[in-house]
Amino acid sequence: MKRSVILGLALIAGAACGPQPLTVWKVSLFRGEVPDSCYRNSIPPDEEHQTGVQLDLGTWELYEGPEGKFFLTGVKVNGAANLPSNQTLEGTFQDDVYTFDVTDTVIDKRYDGAAVVTVSVQTTIKLTVDGDTFSGTWTQADSYGCAGTACEANFNLEHPNCTVTHQLKGARVEAENLHVL
Repeated sequence: MKRSVILGLALIAGAACGPQPLTVWKVSLFRGEVPDSCYRNSIPPDEEHQTGVQLDLGTWELYEGPEGKFFLTGVKVNGAANLPSNQTLEGTFQDDVYTFDVTDTVIDKRYDGAAVVTVSVQTTIKLTVDGDTFSGTWTQADSYGCAGTACEANFNLEHPNCTVTHQLKGARVEAENLHVL
């Protein structure tokens, strides 16, 4: 009886704390190469770009939610307004790959509606877990459009669509090793 009461209290206390992460990961990003087509008139700037540079993305938490959905928190995504935001991404798990997609679109009406400029940023994160590590990709696709009589004829040359894929690596972190500041 005493054991049942203790177990019951432990379950209630655990439920009150909310969902716990399925896993916590320390994540690094290795920058992908930006194709020439991403630059205005397909001409890259006269500067050297280093690829393979490792960036520390901090810790991400992976949660399992209802209806077979998964959630990834701690991800900083640059949206269409080019403002980084710490988001929780909703995703799926299929064929041993977690996939998270988010699209951010800004529609700007200019010149009393004579031009409608659309900027859209789609971010896709794919993770393949192998024990205490994962590998994956972060693909960002930026697209631009202009509709209306006030759009410049060379708008698409000045604002090229661009897709860049970066490599991700991660290592599992035990939750009790995390330090809250």
